Amino acid sequence: MKLIIVTNPNCPQCKQLSELGACDGYDKELVLIPKTPTDEHLFRIIWSTEDNHKTFKEMLTGKKLSQKIDFNFDTSSKEKHNLDMLNKLNSIEPISYTPMFFVDNGVEIKAIKIPKLDIKDLIKINMEKINVL
Repeated sequence: MKLIIVTNPNCPQCKQLSELGACDGYDKELVLIPKTPTDEHLFRIIWSTEDNHKTFKEMLTGKKLSQKIDFNFDTSSKEKHNLDMLNKLNSIEPISYTPMFFVDNGVEIKAIKIPKLDIKDLIKINMEKINVL
C-alpha cells in the first residue's frame, strides 16, 4: 500500500514531519501543492533530480542539495502527473492544508498536527484500519 503525501517545501508542519522521519520506510509518493508563486520553481528543481524524495527532504531541512540539478530535464510529465494527482485527491477530499495523507486507493488516512505525536504509529494504525475494510 502506498502512502500519498500532499505537501509543500515551505510548509512548517511538513518540515516537522521530515525532521521526525515519520514517513521513512514507507512506499510513498509526494504530491506537491503550490502555496506561493515561487513554489513551482522549487517543484521543477525537485523533479529534475534523480531522487525527488531526498531533494525535497533536503529543501525542507535547509540542507545543501546533494544531487546535481539538471535544468535541461523536461519536467512536463512530472508536472502533469502531479496536477492529475492533486485533482484526483481533491475530488476525494478537498485539499485545504498540508501535509495531508492518502493511501493509494484514495482513502484519506488522517490530517495530522505534528508536534509531540508519533506519526509512524498513527499511520500504522490507520493503514491497519484500511486493510480491515
